[in-house]
Amino acid sequence: MFIPSALATPSETAAITLYPNPTKRGEGFYLQGINKAQVTVYNVMGQNIPVQVKSQGNTLQVTPTQTLSQGIYLVTVTTEGKTQHVKWIVE
Repeated sequence: MFIPSALATPSETAAITLYPNPTKRGEGFYLQGINKAQVTVYNVMGQNIPVQVKSQGNTLQVTPTQTLSQGIYLVTVTTEGKTQHVKWIVE
């Protein structure tokens, strides 16, 4: 007999909205619904990409400090002790 139970609260499973995705080379992205977080960006080889993060109300603007190559990047967002990962595509 199985008893249904909650594995996570809705706030723990809320998806991060990252836009624009995909984006053009030389541009950054925004994280909607977050006003304070630690944001790190990695390339597919696991190298950390330096970024600047600015809060704009209920949105974070994330801008790489160097021009990125086309490809897929992994964005790690840590807020309130919870970490989420999002793919970011640069065209």
